[in-house]
Amino acid sequence: MSKKHYSQHKKEITHKKEIAPEETTQQPILKEKQHKKTSWKHLLFSETTLIVLLLLIAITISTVFRMYPSSLQTTNTWAQATIENQIKSNVAQQVAQQFPHLPQTQRDEYVNKQLQDVLQTQKATIDTQQKQLATQFKSRMQDEHNNTYLLAIDPYVWLSYARNLETYGHFGNEIVNNTDWYTLRNGRFGSKANFHLHPYLTVQVHKFLRIFNPDITLERAAFLMPVLIIILAIIAAFFLGRKISGNVAGFVAGLIIALNTALLGRTPAGFSDTDAYLIFFPLLISWMYLEVLTSKTWKRRTIFLLLSTAFTVLFSKAWTKWWYIVSILMAMTAIYFVYTLYIERKKLKKLLRKPKQLFTQTRSGQTIIDVLAFFAILLVLASIFYSSVGSPQGFFKPLRDIIISPLGVLNVKSVATANIWPNVLTTVAELNAGSWGQIIGSLGGRLFFIIGALGVLLTFFLRTKEDTFEIRYAALLVIWFFGLSLVGVMSSRFIALLAAPFAIAFGVFFGILWTKGSELLSREVSVPMLATKIGIAIIILLLFIAPIKAAHTVALNEVPSMNDGWYTSLITIQQNCSDGIITSWWDFGHWFTNIAQRRVTFDGGDQGKRIYWVGKSLMTDNATENKDILRMLNCGQNKGYEILAKKLNDSYQATQLINKIAYETKSEAKATLQHAALSDNVIVSILNYTHCSNEDLLDQYYIVSQDMIGKSNVWAHFGDWNFSKAYIYYLSKHDTYDEAVKKMQDEIGISKDTANKLYFDATSLNTNREVDTWISPWPSYITINSKACEKGNETITCTINQKIGEQQGQSIIIDKAIVPLQNVNETKLTVIASANGIARSVDPIIPKAVNLPAKDNFVQTRMPKTTFPYELTIGKTADGTYRAILSDSILARSTFTKLFYFDGLYMNDYTKLSDITTFRGERIIVYKVNLTNKY
Repeated sequence: MSKKHYSQHKKEITHKKEIAPEETTQQPILKEKQHKKTSWKHLLFSETTLIVLLLLIAITISTVFRMYPSSLQTTNTWAQATIENQIKSNVAQQVAQQFPHLPQTQRDEYVNKQLQDVLQTQKATIDTQQKQLATQFKSRMQDEHNNTYLLAIDPYVWLSYARNLETYGHFGNEIVNNTDWYTLRNGRFGSKANFHLHPYLTVQVHKFLRIFNPDITLERAAFLMPVLIIILAIIAAFFLGRKISGNVAGFVAGLIIALNTALLGRTPAGFSDTDAYLIFFPLLISWMYLEVLTSKTWKRRTIFLLLSTAFTVLFSKAWTKWWYIVSILMAMTAIYFVYTLYIERKKLKKLLRKPKQLFTQTRSGQTIIDVLAFFAILLVLASIFYSSVGSPQGFFKPLRDIIISPLGVLNVKSVATANIWPNVLTTVAELNAGSWGQIIGSLGGRLFFIIGALGVLLTFFLRTKEDTFEIRYAALLVIWFFGLSLVGVMSSRFIALLAAPFAIAFGVFFGILWTKGSELLSREVSVPMLATKIGIAIIILLLFIAPIKAAHTVALNEVPSMNDGWYTSLITIQQNCSDGIITSWWDFGHWFTNIAQRRVTFDGGDQGKRIYWVGKSLMTDNATENKDILRMLNCGQNKGYEILAKKLNDSYQATQLINKIAYETKSEAKATLQHAALSDNVIVSILNYTHCSNEDLLDQYYIVSQDMIGKSNVWAHFGDWNFSKAYIYYLSKHDTYDEAVKKMQDEIGISKDTANKLYFDATSLNTNREVDTWISPWPSYITINSKACEKGNETITCTINQKIGEQQGQSIIIDKAIVPLQNVNETKLTVIASANGIARSVDPIIPKAVNLPAKDNFVQTRMPKTTFPYELTIGKTADGTYRAILSDSILARSTFTKLFYFDGLYMNDYTKLSDITTFRGERIIVYKVNLTNKY
């Protein structure tokens, strides 16, 4: 024994001898207390506690911002602005009366000074008024339980399915042939109600919340769903980031999920759509799959493989494009497999002599057989749940989706290439092409994007425990982050998906900086590691100041588009009939089915060919034609056309026939179909769907609303769709020149010269937008609101006050419309040019045509020397006043113009059921239509 050990041993013996007997007996108790104390310290400062704390911080931040819509704090700002504007307007009027000759600049300064004086001297009164007004604003966006309405439109379809599940025990409201059926969608026929994960989970959450609050509504449970799903997404992001680069990476990734404004704008409380799942499931599945690839035991691999497969199946029930994350993971695995074969190429040479080499560990910690198995097993397991259909197509559908579907995003907005009907996706804003500017902005700006990109690049420096290049993490982030960025450039709809890979990449940057960077600085610059880490923590905190401010701004402005005006309008329909159908433009269809609980012609998930028919019904200037369309849709939606297209095997001829018989009487339509050489049975079947009896008609409701003015270029574009031009473009893409020209002559009935010109016109079109515009125009209203007119004995004078453009820094404004009643050809639109508060008259312009009210319809007068490509329409409203609008010719005398601007003028079979203007100034008019008087 060495002297050192001997001396220590002697001291221990001496110490034992010096201990008193009573102290010896107490020693076990003291040790137990000390052990308990140590355990509490260990628990308090353990890594588990740190993980929980970091998660709670990110979750709390996310929840605070996402719950803004619940309290509608922004109404306080609205109320303040409204009252201040009212005061300012009153002060401005007083100043104008007192100092009429004071220059505008000085007048404005004086008004602002007076305004501040009033705000200070009457602060208590103004504060009370603001609170009262804010409360009024809130009440207009809340239900009878003082709960904020769901945000946006799509959440209402999921709420409908959840309500069906809670009420009937299945996702439909009826069982038809042992199938769940939702009768309110797809007009007359309804639609199959498949299993949907989101409404199912909403019902389960509602059941759970009722344990604590028995009075909580299903709508309130749905309202909270995005907050709950994002909490789970933050947890998944944390553990995925932690897997790659430690706790700091996980924490920062969780914060990005909590604060990313693009994601926040799609997942606040109330936005109860599927967007939150598009972040949660990819993060969770990726984390689970990385655990499969890195686990050392087959038990762990099996567990995580089964979990990743199960969550993939659940993801497929939440979103139809679930396959994208599996495509990414499979691409990553393929790269990993190829890389493993490369670094183990020497073992492969020995394969024939020693096959067992395949089962020995590689330098990446797996066997070659492991890597090959990972590449196949997830695909097979993801296919199992499809095999229940009992056909090879069903089993291999997931494989087809994963491999082929990514290419489908390239053609989602194609026009007249698959068929000659219009494609509604060409007008969906979120499917428009994105840009790198949008992508960078959605991720927090250039600095954040650069940090995220650096995070991806830094994964190339990560090493495995076996000291080999960690290809798995690098491959995953490169494909996921940069791959989705490219997809986002093609379609802005997918930009929000970038929040998930960006969060991980951003977190990985700081995770690697925290571990490797602090070590490097400590070693190379002799900076204490603690100081380095404190510096990194400060940098992280400073970086997140801007995202927190941005998140506050975004969350503050998240308010429901549903309001009491819409709710009351739809409840009026519900109370007016026991079974009816609502026709309007498709955007608000989910509101109609959920609140009115009546059938709808089409909605946001089921437009089909009805975009043409409803668009046509809105833009036609013939009231009878409008009713013919509504009657056909009421009877059988688009079934008549479908039968024709199937029997004729010719889409173009079928469209020509359906567009003829839709406006004929039943006997006329029968003769037309007989002339087309269709059998009697087929004719009867078609007429049942196009000309059903009056007894078979549902109560018909027609809604026109303020928002449809801005959408007029869309619904009128579809309503004026030129099927002949669409067919010509289709032929130019599918047939040779000679074949196409011959078909144009034979089927469309045009000359060879005309066919030749149209063929080359079609082939010269380069973009989908060009094709759309060539087939049909995009008409619109120039005046959003109708303008007041005064009718004298000789003229009608309308105050237009409409800006139509700018020229050399001056605003060009149409001031008035002056219509000489004895000589309408002399109608003029007076114009002024305004700049810096100074206005001067310029040459008047002449509209394309003038439409004046007569006995049974508008009378149109075309101007001989027009200098303005829009028409002036003056109509008489229900209160006897005259109003004017400016619009494209297609809209000037349209059904929408008559119903919305002129209270149903010349629409005799339309009875106004309600006419409500919301607190935002949006007008909603509901008409009940009598369809039974023609036949």
